[in-house]
Amino acid sequence: MFKFLLLILFIGLLATGLHIALVYFQSNIDWWACAFAAFLGCAIVKVRSLTSFWASFFAIFLVWAGYAYWLDTMSNSILAKKMIGLVHLPSPMVLILVTGLIGGAVGGMAGMTGSFFRKMIFGED
Repeated sequence: MFKFLLLILFIGLLATGLHIALVYFQSNIDWWACAFAAFLGCAIVKVRSLTSFWASFFAIFLVWAGYAYWLDTMSNSILAKKMIGLVHLPSPMVLILVTGLIGGAVGGMAGMTGSFFRKMIFGED
C-alpha cells in the first residue's frame, strides 16, 4: 500500500514537473506528456501491472482534474460554461470530472504499458 501511494506521488510529481518544464521552455504542450510521465514512472519502479494501472490512473486523474479546476477558477468558468453547452453536461464540475477520467484512463494505460516494458526488458515475472 505504501509503495502504491509513493508511486502515485512520484508519477504526479513527474507529470507536473514535465508540464512546468514544457511551459518554461515555451514548448508545444501536448496532451500525451502525462502519458510519458506515467510510462516512465512505472518503467522505473517495479510494481505489478494492475498496481501500475491504478497508481497511474489516480496520479494523472489528480493532475488533470486539478489543473482543469485551476484553469476554471482562474477564468471564472467562461470556457467551461461554453464547453458544457457544447457537450451537454450539467455543470463545469462534471466537465472537470470527465476531463480527469479521460486523463486517468490515458495515464493508467501508459503506466501499465511501462510496467509491461520493464518486464520485457528485464525479464521479470
